[in-house]
Amino acid sequence: MPKPTRTTVAVAIAFVVVAAYGACVVALDASMYGALIVMPHAIGAAITAIVIAALGLMHLVWTRLVPSPTFCLVLLILEVVCASVLLGLAVNGVAKTTSAIETAPALTTYQHRMETFFASDKAPQFNYTDSLWSSNAFHGPSNPMYRNYDDAAVAIASGVALFCLLLLAARVWVVRRAKKYQDALRDATVQSPVDNA
Repeated sequence: MPKPTRTTVAVAIAFVVVAAYGACVVALDASMYGALIVMPHAIGAAITAIVIAALGLMHLVWTRLVPSPTFCLVLLILEVVCASVLLGLAVNGVAKTTSAIETAPALTTYQHRMETFFASDKAPQFNYTDSLWSSNAFHGPSNPMYRNYDDAAVAIASGVALFCLLLLAARVWVVRRAKKYQDALRDATVQSPVDNA
């Protein structure tokens, strides 16, 4: 079996890290704290990341640590997408949980106000369920949990942007290391005839 290169080791470590990240998300959702954190579709993204990482590791083993660069690059891009989605969902889950804890005392008061409103003569023909989606349909008490923007979209976009920045930083670092290695190799090649002479 040939000796693995640094690139192969780095790819294997990336697959293992993303698989561990997905496994942690699955374990968190399955634990008793899963009900406290709002992370919709996180299980699907985590399982997808684990499957892709397992496929990449199997490819490394099958090719005896001489993988196809194109195939590994495609798998790494898919892993970055899954990890970005998971990071966005995690950020969104923390924000949603914090908001729910802060707003929970106001929900009981809001429910009593809505019951009083519907019992009055001013209430139009709307039910309580309709009021949960929008408070603009009638002139009633406002829902403290209502949002005019999509928190999940903002969180996922921020996660994707963060991973893109990390990838850009990693690419710059790799290019600089490769340039230094090429310069050192060129210097060694130039000095070699002089030493032999």
